Order: sequence, then C-alpha cells, then structure tokens
Amino acid sequence: MTFGYVLGAAAFLWAVGATVLSVGRRKCFGLAVVALLFGVVTGFLTEWNWYIPELRAVLGDRISSLRHDEFLATTVSYGALYNLENGREAQAKSSLATQVVHYYRELKNEVPRHSQGRNRQI
Repeated sequence: MTFGYVLGAAAFLWAVGATVLSVGRRKCFGLAVVALLFGVVTGFLTEWNWYIPELRAVLGDRISSLRHDEFLATTVSYGALYNLENGREAQAKSSLATQVVHYYRELKNEVPRHSQGRNRQI
C-alpha cells in the first residue's frame, strides 16, 4: 500500500513540475483536476485502511449488543405474559422486578457521557 502512495506522490509531483515549466490556462486546470483526484484517492485509501476496520469493529459490537438486549427483553416479556395468563401475578412481578434491578445497576455503574470526554482530554 505504501508503494501506491509513493507512486501517486511521484505522479503528482511530475504533474506539478510539468505545469510550472509550461504555463498555460489548460495546464493549471489540469493540475487542479489531478490534485483533486489525488486528494480524493489518498483520502479514500487512508480512510479504508485505518478508520473503516475500527468503525466495523465498534459497530459490530454495538449491533450484537442491541440484538442481545432485544432478545432478552422479548424473553422477559414473554415470561411475564405467560405467568400473568396462568394467574401467577407474584411470579410475573418478581421476574419483571429482577430485570428492572439489573437495568438500574447497569445504569448506575455506567460512566456519564459528559465525563467520558473530560477523561479523554486529560
């Protein structure tokens, strides 16, 4: 991948040199187009190599977490509904209360988002 960057930089420098040596309106426009294309390609390759893999990992973890949370909520709701239909209100209340306590503890242990930004700067 580094060879591609070096080759692109060499082509860009060659285009700059050719434009500087022969001044003309078309050549300056051509240089601007080449510079734009070089910048877009370099930015895309940099993004693809460094940021996209990290973004995929973060999004993949978040999506699997959301799927797990959704499955858990569905299972708890089904269990509570089943208990209510069979006349076991105390058991339904107990299972729902257990989930509320679990959720409350997760929220209590979570670091607030506004303080996360401060910790990163320090």
